[in-house]
Amino acid sequence: MDCPVAEQFRVADVAPTVAGAAVLSVSSATRVLVATVPVDLRGSFNRLYSLVVEQLKENPLSGHLFVFTNRRHNRLKVLYWDGSGL
Repeated sequence: MDCPVAEQFRVADVAPTVAGAAVLSVSSATRVLVATVPVDLRGSFNRLYSLVVEQLKENPLSGHLFVFTNRRHNRLKVLYWDGSGL
């Protein structure tokens, strides 16, 4: 199966780095929830927030990662609350 997004996110022994900094660093308690239905990614993060609350029945402010993809599966948006609000 040819899936360019899956090719880019293979599990590795060492976290990928950009200029010496880890790309994604989360604790072992952090859950990653992936939406199985494609989403219109042109919407704002407020739209993704409402999808998490209404469809996944989860708290978007929990510190977990919520991953959304488009219909072609070539784009991702991740909703994550780091506590700063920025």
